[in-house]
Amino acid sequence: MNKIIMSVLTCAVLAGCTNHPKTDAELKGEAENAVDQKLNTQATFSLMESVASQDIACGHVSAAEAPGRGGVDQDFVYLHDRLIMDDDPDFDQAAMKCDIAAGGGNSSDLDNATD
Repeated sequence: MNKIIMSVLTCAVLAGCTNHPKTDAELKGEAENAVDQKLNTQATFSLMESVASQDIACGHVSAAEAPGRGGVDQDFVYLHDRLIMDDDPDFDQAAMKCDIAAGGGNSSDLDNATD
């Protein structure tokens, strides 16, 4: 019985881990997909940075025509599966997290920078 429980728990843990991007490139792709879906168009990305170990990506998006929005020229952060565009009140804090992560920092560096 214990082997069955351990097997189920192991599978659950592995399933949870496989949902998150393992590489910076995978995270970057996930972020770009999230932005494309939000804008409902194929956008152009620049200034992309991603740090999969901290589950954060950021960059700039441009689109000549996004349905209901017209032209788009915005910065964004993709943090823990949440897309934060530069018109969101949480953007400045998220952008700071991305800058620190991309610079090789970690969450304790962010805590020290925002105290």
